[in-house]
Amino acid sequence: MKDAIVFFHQVEIIFQKAMEVPASLRSAVLEAACQGNAELLQEVRSLLKACEQEEIETALSLPIIPPKR
Repeated sequence: MKDAIVFFHQVEIIFQKAMEVPASLRSAVLEAACQGNAELLQEVRSLLKACEQEEIETALSLPIIPPKR
């Protein structure tokens, strides 16, 4: 149980770091932060992908032309 808590704490920290840098630098930041831990890297990338997908879906749901007043 303790290992899972530590793992997800690492995921949270790395995810937050990744969100603070431009998308073009994220891969390098993730590689360095995960230090070869493939499971950690996969988990953080999965969260980033979900976050990006949510942003895309939100943007697509916004009206292109503002409503007339």
